[in-house]
Amino acid sequence: MPRLLVCLVALISVESPSAAYSESLGAGVGATTCGEFAVEYKGNPRGTEYVYYNWGLGFMTGLNLVIEPKEKRRDIDGMQPEEKKAFMRIFCDKNPLKIYAAGVIEMFHRLPFAKE
Repeated sequence: MPRLLVCLVALISVESPSAAYSESLGAGVGATTCGEFAVEYKGNPRGTEYVYYNWGLGFMTGLNLVIEPKEKRRDIDGMQPEEKKAFMRIFCDKNPLKIYAAGVIEMFHRLPFAKE
């Protein structure tokens, strides 16, 4: 019986890859830290900003699609593209340990409400 108990304890204490993955808040560009964005940006500003910026637009569009009531949706075009890019560079410079998605969410909440 003690052997079975030891085996069960060992089995329970081993973390499986799927268990670790299920605890993740996300993956991909949005889950990248701002510090990682800054490093990538220094190496390839145009390409990095293109990928991250477009990810952010898609993420904000997704937020708008699930927000109810519709009056709470944001006007994604309520800020010029260069303003949005600058906002994210400044946010990431000030918050290197936060994930990129946190900056996109903060920017989203600063956009004007959409007019239906």
